[in-house]
Amino acid sequence: MDKLKYGNTNTFFIRGDQGGLLIDTDYAGTLPAFYKAIKSAGINIADIKYVLATHYHPDHMGLVGQLGAQGIE
Repeated sequence: MDKLKYGNTNTFFIRGDQGGLLIDTDYAGTLPAFYKAIKSAGINIADIKYVLATHYHPDHMGLVGQLGAQGIE
């Protein structure tokens, strides 16, 4: 499991055989920082198949829509 820290929220990435799971995102508007954080962790956007927001707060689900638009479920 990789811990990504690029804003106010701890985001985690779990690698899996069928694709990776991203747990939580930060606020909307943090996409550039997110890209920088995954690059530093050696994660490609194509490695992320699923995203899970643990609860409905803006600091945990802010990027869900933007990532969904890129084909992440």
